[in-house]
Amino acid sequence: MKTSKALHWTLLLYCVLFFGIWAVFELWFRDVLDGWAASVGAGEWILQLLKSGVIKNLVWTLPAFWLMGHFAEEMHISRKEMLTQKVNWLPWLPWIGLFLLYAAAAAWVNHGRIGLSPEWKPTDLIWIAFVGITEESVFRGWLLNSTVKEGRTWQAVLVNALLFLAIHFPKWISEGIFVYAFTSFGFLEVMALSVLFSWSFLKSRSLAVPVVLHVLYDLFVVVIG
Repeated sequence: MKTSKALHWTLLLYCVLFFGIWAVFELWFRDVLDGWAASVGAGEWILQLLKSGVIKNLVWTLPAFWLMGHFAEEMHISRKEMLTQKVNWLPWLPWIGLFLLYAAAAAWVNHGRIGLSPEWKPTDLIWIAFVGITEESVFRGWLLNSTVKEGRTWQAVLVNALLFLAIHFPKWISEGIFVYAFTSFGFLEVMALSVLFSWSFLKSRSLAVPVVLHVLYDLFVVVIG
C-alpha cells in the first residue's frame, strides 16, 4: 500500500511541529519550569511528574495515539492489535540479559566496580517509567508504523533511527554534550537501540515489547554504576 497524500503531508507537518516544540521545551522551557518549581518550593517528585508524566505525554503520547486512529487504514499494525497482542516474552529475555551485562560492564570500566550508581536518584524512576511509553508510542507506534511498507522494511527502520537520534539533539545541546555524543560514538548506541526497538515492535506486533525493553535498558544504565 502506498502512502496517501494526506498521510504524507501529515507526517511532514507532524515532524516539523513535534521536533520544533520539543526543541523549545529542552532548550528553553525546561529551565523555566525548573525556575518555577524552585520559586514555589515544588519537590523533585512533583517536578518530574510534571515533566515526564504530564507534559511529555501531552506532547508525545496523546497526539501519536490520535494519529494512529485517524490513519488506521494505513497503519502496518493496527492500534488495537499493538495494544492487545499477546506476547511470548521468552525470546526477549536474552536481550534483557544483554542490557544488564552491558550496564554492569560499563560500570566496571568507568568506575572499577559494579553497584548502585552514586548519581542515581529515586526520582529517576519517574522519567524511566514514562520514557518507554512516550518515546515508543511516537517512534514505533506512530512514525515507524505509518511508514513501513512491504519489501522496504529496513529503509523505514533506518529513517526511524535517524529521527530517533535527532530528537536527542536538543537535550544534548542543553546539557553541553552534543559534540561529545559524536566524538565518543555514543550516537551509534542511540541508533542501534532504535533499530532493536523497531525490530522488536515489527516482530512481536506489540507495543509492549519495545516499551519494556526501552524502560529496562534505561533503568539498568541509570541505576548500575
